[in-house]
Amino acid sequence: MRWALLIGCWCAWSTCTAVSFVSLRDASDPNNRVGSAAHWLIGQLPDSLWLDSNVQFIQHPLQHLQVESLEQLQARLAGKRVLVMLHGMAKTLNTAQTDFFNGLWTWKQAGGEEEVDEVLLVSWPGTAHVSIPGYLKANRLASKSGRQFHVLLEALNASGCHVDILTHSMGSKVALRALKSGSSCEGLFLMAPSVWKWTVRPGRKWARGINGVNGICNIFYSRGDWAFNFTAINKMGLGFNGVYLRKSERLAQMDCTRFVNQEAFRELSRNRFRVRSNHSMYWQTAVVFERIRARFNP
Repeated sequence: MRWALLIGCWCAWSTCTAVSFVSLRDASDPNNRVGSAAHWLIGQLPDSLWLDSNVQFIQHPLQHLQVESLEQLQARLAGKRVLVMLHGMAKTLNTAQTDFFNGLWTWKQAGGEEEVDEVLLVSWPGTAHVSIPGYLKANRLASKSGRQFHVLLEALNASGCHVDILTHSMGSKVALRALKSGSSCEGLFLMAPSVWKWTVRPGRKWARGINGVNGICNIFYSRGDWAFNFTAINKMGLGFNGVYLRKSERLAQMDCTRFVNQEAFRELSRNRFRVRSNHSMYWQTAVVFERIRARFNP
């Protein structure tokens, strides 16, 4: 089966941040089953050149991925600073790439290439459709994926990598589950995290996950986010209201309501890279990625 993979087109005159890819999906049912480390799809994405000022990305079949083993990935990333990106639920392997490469493009425009040696895109099975039953199933898959993501983080940490993690929506649970299992990272950036806002407090469900962050856990939320209104959990959702910050906590947050809302979503260009709803607008919002880059050098 040929899956289309969107590869970022980088300026020919600039030095490109290398991009790698890891799929935690089981090939037998990639939208609904988590694969073990021995069956992950891992590889480096080939560089592409800038074609036109109005064209951001081109398309390659997945077979062009330069496949490697986990051990080879470890050796290649040893000692490097790596930014890991995790998408949210209801993403097939193809639709996940749209979010990833919108994120890569916005990261590049924010000057993020100067901050990291490698960007590692991690895809996980969170079902293929948005629905309440789908949400409940994706929630379970996020927990299972988090345990596998823990294995990946441990491998990166063992090779001396300095890892920062950027997540969107339910990808926050994948990362927090891995960190709760004993992994660690330098910085954690949660865009529209789909967790209850009080669960990041000391002694609560995700407190151990937050403790796995050596630096700051950064939360990006919006009261204009369609997904939290749709699910009627907006008053409790961390990605909708944020959380009251205490001075003793290693938490920071940014209210993105001005930039992530339905009006702003309607103004996005209607092309193949346009996100499906304002919930995914974070991947295309410059001020979010500018804040993320600024956090690399506080």
